[in-house]
Amino acid sequence: MFRRPRAVRPKGELSGIQPPSRIFNDVLSNEKKESVVSEVLEYKSWVCLICGWIYNEEDGLPEEGIAAGTRFAEIPDTWRCPLCDVGKDDFVAVEF
Repeated sequence: MFRRPRAVRPKGELSGIQPPSRIFNDVLSNEKKESVVSEVLEYKSWVCLICGWIYNEEDGLPEEGIAAGTRFAEIPDTWRCPLCDVGKDDFVAVEF
């Protein structure tokens, strides 16, 4: 059998093929982007351990001046549960 010789390309000209290190870096940066996006989009709900009232970060509490999307950690420490008047220390994050 006779094989025809392959055409030799100049170094660095791989017509769209990335070197492994470049592919690895792209994968890492994509994972980082995904984790940042998921952190931004995943809102938590916080429940008062005393009365069961739920604060949802996605909805906020506009009637008390807390905009939708406000994280529980960003609410002032002086804030109180609107139902039973306990502080933020009596709230825990919950998953539904």
